[in-house]
Amino acid sequence: MIPIEDFQFRKWLGQGSFGKVFMAEHKKTGKKVAIKMMEKLHICYNQMTESLFLERDILRLSRNSRNPFLVSLVCAFQREHHVYIAMEFAAGGSLASHLGNGALPHTSTLFYSACIVLGIKFLHENRIVHRDLKPDNIVIDGAGYAQLADFGLCKTGIDFRDVMPYPCGTINYWAPEMFSGEGYKRTVDWWALGVIIYEMAVGKMPFHGNKEVLRDSILNKEPEYPAGLDGGTRVIIKELLEKDPEYRLGSLRNDGEEVMNFSFFNPIMWNALMAKQIRAPFVPSQDIVQSEAGNDGAIVTPHNCTSRISHFTQKAFIGFDMLPEDSS
Repeated sequence: MIPIEDFQFRKWLGQGSFGKVFMAEHKKTGKKVAIKMMEKLHICYNQMTESLFLERDILRLSRNSRNPFLVSLVCAFQREHHVYIAMEFAAGGSLASHLGNGALPHTSTLFYSACIVLGIKFLHENRIVHRDLKPDNIVIDGAGYAQLADFGLCKTGIDFRDVMPYPCGTINYWAPEMFSGEGYKRTVDWWALGVIIYEMAVGKMPFHGNKEVLRDSILNKEPEYPAGLDGGTRVIIKELLEKDPEYRLGSLRNDGEEVMNFSFFNPIMWNALMAKQIRAPFVPSQDIVQSEAGNDGAIVTPHNCTSRISHFTQKAFIGFDMLPEDSS
């Protein structure tokens, strides 16, 4: 069992329906990690147990494969009321945080897009569809490389022609076929990439409005392209935001290879990128700001989680724990 006391919680990073994320430091090694903390009762009540184990397994796959374009697992452990997933800490924050001031330079858009392509390609080669790609779920590591994160909505066992019945994820990034009720394929990840590239290049969403307006825009309208937008960027966005999934860029059996070979990516040296031999356009400072948040009882066991959890509930988390890779 991994003691929670091994970690010093340094900084609160964010919160969602899943729980809380903290930046923490391993006391013995000084290694910084991001720890996602989730309440067991919340997980069981919302039937998220399968999603929890899935996220842990994809993070482990990333760790085992040494893939630099997915966040990877450090360890997983639990206490009576909570489960914890410790992951690589992304010193550069989320891609969304970099879009707060508008459009990115073309070099940054190209670089991050290439990283995302390699991340999607790896998932699809392993029969995994992400289904919730968006800037909030893409992080920038210490070397400035973009990594895919948040794998709880992934679908596994999906091949080239397999159809998934139930849409999920963030509606702003849904492909048109996700509204149809007739199922969708892995090409929805490439549509989401098109939305993300548009955001990076233009500084706003290609489709917006309330749910009904958004649905109509995604199904029936084309994005507006600023007059000064680079021609190559405009073309790849149009190819990725093709409303017919059978003609969308990335729809062929070779999937990511088709996207990599598109003219927009001609400047990218893929082997060098995979080996992280290209200097990123932005490299985060190594001086991480430390908050005064400590590893106190309020973090480990919040006041609303003081009652004991039933043996039946605890059984759902048997086998969840996973040691660090370098453990003996």
